[in-house]
Amino acid sequence: MQFAAFLHRQRPDEHFGSTSHNHLPQSACGTSLAYPWRRSIIGSTIRDEPLAGFDSEELLIEEQVAILPAEHPLAARTSLSVAEVSEVPDLPLARWPRHDGTYPPGPGPEIHDQSQLAQLIALGRTMVVIPASGRAWLWTDHVAVPVTDAPLVTTLIAWPPHSRSPALARLIRTAARL
Repeated sequence: MQFAAFLHRQRPDEHFGSTSHNHLPQSACGTSLAYPWRRSIIGSTIRDEPLAGFDSEELLIEEQVAILPAEHPLAARTSLSVAEVSEVPDLPLARWPRHDGTYPPGPGPEIHDQSQLAQLIALGRTMVVIPASGRAWLWTDHVAVPVTDAPLVTTLIAWPPHSRSPALARLIRTAARL
């Protein structure tokens, strides 16, 4: 389940997702994942305001990187800008599905999972901008280049404020310590 989709169902009048406030096109931003654990969620988002209607704990705030094929000319750069990664003619940005299952318009491939994304990047067919912790899944065929003017991404855990589960409390304490 996507983090943004879960939040949208909880608060349909608010916008949640990997992008906000015109920082990056949605297709540039990878995906926000949620891991349902009882009635809590862990995910990443770009937001400038608190998560209304939930209690939450910030776990990590990090920069974003462009994941490029190792052989691409931009892979040799020490940093990139949002403008540079938004329009690379020979390397269209990967497009992730929206919460309703449709894809944003654009020339990049429609991505269904991380394995497909990794293969298409290695083949030189796409690129993606994701949180810097995404470097953990890089192949030798990939290079991560910081996108210096991209907004910071906050990974958080959120839960309904009325929850009193001891197991949930232990999960939150453990996640916050990591």
